[in-house]
Amino acid sequence: MKFKLLIIITALLSSLVHAGGTPEFVALPEGYAKQINYMSQNRIGQEQVAKIYARDNLLQAIAKGDAVPEGATIVMEIYAPKKDSNKNVVKGSGGNYLIDHMAAIAVMEYRSEWPEEMPANERSGNWGYALYDTEGKPKANDLDCAGCHWQLRRVNYMFTTVPMKNYVNSKP
Repeated sequence: MKFKLLIIITALLSSLVHAGGTPEFVALPEGYAKQINYMSQNRIGQEQVAKIYARDNLLQAIAKGDAVPEGATIVMEIYAPKKDSNKNVVKGSGGNYLIDHMAAIAVMEYRSEWPEEMPANERSGNWGYALYDTEGKPKANDLDCAGCHWQLRRVNYMFTTVPMKNYVNSKP
């Protein structure tokens, strides 16, 4: 009985090494920071700041209501905010958190077909996910990226559909 429990616990722990993402399938795009930073804001319910990047072809497709382009990526730089001596987040104008340092980089990638080896529970629709450290190495992630994004199936599984449309529509 104890041996079976040990096997189950070991299997569960090994599955959590990259829970919430599959960096072996979803790569950190080189030069992503040259893409369009269409949104930067405090992350809701978290003491973090997010800077989110995408290519113009994805932004245009979403704004027009077209299909997501094959190979599209959304990259989110995640920053830890500055804190005062009482460990309270320091805010700047408009309530935005002041940035202390980058903590991680999250990636969403769209593919119409994923390799058979990629677990279906690591995707929402055709989007795959991965988390990287600031040096571009895979980072353990205890969040269920696919599970959170799954609830957004009506808007292409993206939390930032409206900001994408707003960004495109704000351009002359």
